[in-house]
Amino acid sequence: MGILSGYNLTNNGNNLFSYDFSTDSSQIYGGPLGCKEVEPSIWGMAAGDANGDGDIDTQDKLIWETEAGTLGYKPSDFNMNEQVDNLDKDNSFIENMYLSSFIPK
Repeated sequence: MGILSGYNLTNNGNNLFSYDFSTDSSQIYGGPLGCKEVEPSIWGMAAGDANGDGDIDTQDKLIWETEAGTLGYKPSDFNMNEQVDNLDKDNSFIENMYLSSFIPK
């Protein structure tokens, strides 16, 4: 799932840029679309977009179903622990179903 900064980046010198997406949903272009509050006052990207189309939907669950029980960093290994299992489905896909990112073309 894509994500862009909500504000222009500032050059910190020598063409170095830093930006903290996690402090508020407004830090992300499109606000709360494609992100979620993962802890109080901490924002992050929503997991569950197995096919990378910007939407977390039933197509992503079909990918999880074909990869469930396998090992490796697969598209449906949403928690990135090298195992595609129910934790990926329950804690990432189901929790984030129907979220989408908002990236202009």
